[in-house]
Amino acid sequence: LIRSCVPNPFNPATEIRFSLSRSGLVDLSIYALNGRLVCTLEHEQMDAGPHSVIWYGTDASGRAVSSGTYIVSLRAGKRTLSRRIMLLK
Repeated sequence: LIRSCVPNPFNPATEIRFSLSRSGLVDLSIYALNGRLVCTLEHEQMDAGPHSVIWYGTDASGRAVSSGTYIVSLRAGKRTLSRRIMLLK
């Protein structure tokens, strides 16, 4: 599902590219390494095919997060995939 996060490491933004084999509910979220939810980028129905979402290194309140490693989690249907990304300031 997740094809790439470009650039990685990133500053100030990264593009999360993914592809869906079928339409359905998608939950795309960013987590800290300790499992804390940083923000939800998408939680909506999406069509099958390629998609991309940009994360600007901010939390759910719009505040800049600190440098470090984060987990991109993509849930679509019964599948969940994750990828590590690194924000460098």
